[in-house]
Amino acid sequence: MEKRKQIVNSILFLGILFIIICLITKWFVPKDNNALKGMMDARANGVLGEEKNTIDVLVIGDSESFTSISPLPIWDKYGFTMFNGGVSSQYLVDTLKYLEMVLEYQSPKIVLLEANAIYRKMDFDNVISSLASDIAPLLKYHNRWKTMDGRDFIDKVKYTNTDEMKGFWYKKTIVPPLSTDGYMSYDNRREEISSLNKYYLEKIVNVCNNNGIKLILYSTPSVKNWNYKRHNAVLDFANNKNITYLDLNLEVDKLGIDWDIDSRDAGDHLNYYGAIKITDYMGDYLNSLNILKSHKNDKKYDSWNKAYQRYLEKIQA
Repeated sequence: MEKRKQIVNSILFLGILFIIICLITKWFVPKDNNALKGMMDARANGVLGEEKNTIDVLVIGDSESFTSISPLPIWDKYGFTMFNGGVSSQYLVDTLKYLEMVLEYQSPKIVLLEANAIYRKMDFDNVISSLASDIAPLLKYHNRWKTMDGRDFIDKVKYTNTDEMKGFWYKKTIVPPLSTDGYMSYDNRREEISSLNKYYLEKIVNVCNNNGIKLILYSTPSVKNWNYKRHNAVLDFANNKNITYLDLNLEVDKLGIDWDIDSRDAGDHLNYYGAIKITDYMGDYLNSLNILKSHKNDKKYDSWNKAYQRYLEKIQA
């Protein structure tokens, strides 16, 4: 009897603690989407500060995405608005959450998912941790107390910040790979996508389908991360779901990728010089789809022209 009472008391205590956490958690949620206000991944979350329903193309994935496509040159050439929302080392469960969050503010016509995230190892602990932070954001923002002030207890959430590079990580550092031997050598085998990753990948496909979004999988050139076995498995998945897959690792000669100057970290990620080649290709490809229209002469998008000028000043500095 005493043991049962202890169990009941423990359950009541945990229940009350959970309710308290849920009640106070809104105080810890950043009220603006910049790093000074405690927003995590402020670069990717810069999309929340963009004017509602003005983003044509959303790029998602891990660090291979935000180092491979620069949105502003595409704006300058075609007048398409793009935001690169890749997040370093992101699991697909969080990629899905990010996509769903952005769709509360934006209605992109195209989503580009960089395929390296499909192979980032994820287990149920990662999923539980991610879902727990949704229920109680305090678990995610528990360190915010260091930067909180009185306004956090009364202000409402209002996102005002956007990233000056529209999510692109600009870096000119050059570190070539030690070797490219065996890179993208033909192999008819498959590196299977884990069942958990495939589950969340299929959910991303479904979200895009349900919102009338064209989902495109792409693989940016990466000596370290990509091979023909991964290419085959992703191509099989794409064909099965009737979606487009662009493996740019098979197009390095056409793209003009030079591994002596186009990588910033020994063939893992591209630097600016490599990314601008992928950007040129992707802009031309998106234009060829005849899905998007130019906003260049629309005064509503004047801020993009100003952003492009700041972009030029930065890369020319």
